Amino acid sequence: MPSVPAAHQGQLPPISICHQVPGRVRLRVPLLLTEPAAASTLVKALRALPGVEGVRSNPACASLVVRHHASQPLPTSAILSTLTPLIHQSRPSATSAAIHPIRKTPKGNRAHPQRVQRRRPRGDCPLCRLKLKAARWIMADVWRCWQERTRARVRTLMVTAFSPLRH
Repeated sequence: MPSVPAAHQGQLPPISICHQVPGRVRLRVPLLLTEPAAASTLVKALRALPGVEGVRSNPACASLVVRHHASQPLPTSAILSTLTPLIHQSRPSATSAAIHPIRKTPKGNRAHPQRVQRRRPRGDCPLCRLKLKAARWIMADVWRCWQERTRARVRTLMVTAFSPLRH
């Protein structure tokens, strides 16, 4: 676990245990958000530990789930000593941290820099293309309706205005 000064400097701890029950441990590994490819290395290292039955990774949630024999508890020190060197080897450099700037959320809280989502251009998403077509159709329909009503009003005004001239 990181020392207190590192936590105050804004660095995330390399590993933390989120949840632990007999036979199962969920680990939070923030590195997986920026380096999803590192998950396979960490999974292999955890599977090599004695008593581990299986390991599942979820890079999108930055978590690893370790299943082990409930009768043979898996010591936390073994997990930390196995993963910490691998995480420090895979940790992104300061230049890659500059790629993901910290953004302000509407409430003014600082968001996690790795969770900045890149939006695709509107034309690439099929659903967005469908919405755009629907919006264009609706606007064209509204325009046609407005033109028809305006023409009808103008005709009515013209008929009432010029009807005395016919007689």
